[in-house]
Amino acid sequence: MKTFSIFNLSIFKKIILGLFLIIGTTQVAKAYTGACSADNGTYNYYDNFGMLTVVDPKGNQPGYLFPRAYNWNLGGEYTATCDCDPAEEKKAVVNPDIYYKASSTLSIGHTDGTLQFYKINDYLEVSTLVWIGGMLKQYVATPFHDINNEASTQEHARVGYVCGANANSQFSSGSKGLLWLYITKPFVGTTYIENVRVVDLYGTTIPGSYGGTPLSSIWVNGQVTVPQNCEINAGQIITVDFGKIWSGDFTTKGQKPDGYVAKNIKASMKCNNINAYTNLTIRFQSEISSDYPDAIKTNNPDIGVEIIDDNGHLVLPNTGLIPFHIDDKYEASVTFKAQPVSTTGNPPSAGQFQAQAYIRVDFA
Repeated sequence: MKTFSIFNLSIFKKIILGLFLIIGTTQVAKAYTGACSADNGTYNYYDNFGMLTVVDPKGNQPGYLFPRAYNWNLGGEYTATCDCDPAEEKKAVVNPDIYYKASSTLSIGHTDGTLQFYKINDYLEVSTLVWIGGMLKQYVATPFHDINNEASTQEHARVGYVCGANANSQFSSGSKGLLWLYITKPFVGTTYIENVRVVDLYGTTIPGSYGGTPLSSIWVNGQVTVPQNCEINAGQIITVDFGKIWSGDFTTKGQKPDGYVAKNIKASMKCNNINAYTNLTIRFQSEISSDYPDAIKTNNPDIGVEIIDDNGHLVLPNTGLIPFHIDDKYEASVTFKAQPVSTTGNPPSAGQFQAQAYIRVDFA
C-alpha cells in the first residue's frame, strides 16, 4: 500500500508539472476588431453646391424634389489603418475586403421607399448616395451597413496594405457622391445651408465591427432660392441706436435698465410672387445669450437685446413670430420694439455694445 501511494503521488507530480509547462508556453492570440481609422483623424470633405433655384412659384411647396441636385467629386485621399493582423495580410495574395457603414446625425425625415431623407432645417431635407470603390464601384444610398467594396475579387496584383504597421493604402471613401434636396415647407426668398454634416462614413475588415470615429465626413454648403420673396426696408440695414445708458442701471438679470424706454422699430415690406392678403410672419435669426437665452447676444457678455411685439409680448430669438399680412399692393409694415437687458445681473463694463439679427419672412 505504501509503494502504491508513493507511485501515485509521483505520477501526480509529473502530470501537474507537465500541465504547468504547457500552460506556461501557451500564447493568447490578439483579438482584432477590424475597425479602420484615418491616420490623422476623420477626413472632412467640404462641398458647396452653389445656388439652386425654383423657377415656377408652384414648385415652392411640400414634396418638390431636386432630383440629383448635385454630384460631388472632390478628390482628396487619406491614409487609414485597420485593426487587423498584418502577418496574415502579408500572406494573402489579394487585398482584403473593406466593409463600409454610412450614417447621419441629422434628424430623420421622410423616405420614398428608396431614399432616406434627413432634415437640414425647417424647409429642406437631404438624401445622399456615396460612391464605394474597390471592385464594387457603385453609388449606394445612405444610410447603409456592411457594404463590401469587393477588393479581394480584383485580378491584378495587390495595391498596398491596410493592417497595422503595414498600412500604406490611400483611401478616398466619401470623396464622391450624389445629393437630393426636398422641400418640406414653402419658404420666402432664400434658405441657406451652412456647413451641414450630412454623412459619416466608417470602415472595417470585419463586417459589423466599426469604431466610434468616422473615416470621413461630408459637409454641405449652398443656398436654395424660390420666386416668392419680400424685400425688407428697401434692402437697407435697420439700425437701432439705444442711446447712452449708465452701467449701474443694469441691476437685475432679464430686466431692462431702470427707467429705460424701449425703442420703436418699423420694418417695411414689399413682396413679389405672393398673393395679396397672404398671411406671413417674421422672426429674428441670431445668436442667443448663453446666460439669458430670451435675449439676442451682444459683444458685451452682461448685456442682451430683447424684441417685444406691439402687444408687449416677448419675441424669442429664432423661434418667436410676429404675424402680419400684405395688402393689395403686396406691401406691409411691421412694428415692434427693442430694448437692452441685463443677462447676468452684473454691471456691464463701459463702452459701446453691438448685436446683430436677421429678419426672416415666412408663410404663416
